[in-house]
Amino acid sequence: GDGLASTAENWSPAGTPVSGDAIVLDARGNGHPMRWDAAMKGVSPASWTQDGYTESVTFETVYDAEGFDKVTIAGDVSLMSGSWTHLGNVNDALYRLFVEVDGKMTVGADAVITAEGLGFYSQLTIAKLYGGDGAGTQGGTHGGRGAKNDNATGFTTRLDPYGYCYAPEMLGTGGNWMGDLNGGGAIRLIVNGKLTLEGTVCADGIRNTVGN
Repeated sequence: GDGLASTAENWSPAGTPVSGDAIVLDARGNGHPMRWDAAMKGVSPASWTQDGYTESVTFETVYDAEGFDKVTIAGDVSLMSGSWTHLGNVNDALYRLFVEVDGKMTVGADAVITAEGLGFYSQLTIAKLYGGDGAGTQGGTHGGRGAKNDNATGFTTRLDPYGYCYAPEMLGTGGNWMGDLNGGGAIRLIVNGKLTLEGTVCADGIRNTVGN
């Protein structure tokens, strides 16, 4: 009932998954999004199958001084429906999706891996870390310069890009025109076997407030 992977009663047969178990999410789980919570850290499923399951799976993988806290799947992944995602961020880079698949992985046409809108919520809150002074109306940024309008000199490019363009791992930042906007989150996948991608992988920013 709480959607947590670490709650034994959420599984059939009842029991918290352990390393070596095969995870199967099908239509019986619809109506119940699942959260692979921190209590599942270190559990390495033998395989992962989503087919007929149309809900989201949220992985509580984090980023810290030691690097990514990842989920490792020892065998194959068949992601034919539903979605994978991570928790949202506000002012600090805490969460992103990081999964390593030792076997092959298939992302079907009806499946989505998404970090849409899960980055920093406004350029104003992150400007002090990644460039700019937090004043005026500002555009989002990551790999490119976000425009800034200080209502006096017009648009400038004072919000510097950040991160490593050849292997980006940082979160995107949103602007603040007509309300605070969310930047995109971060997705990192390591697939040691063959990857077949027919679905969607997305880390776009989103607009929270309707405006011009």
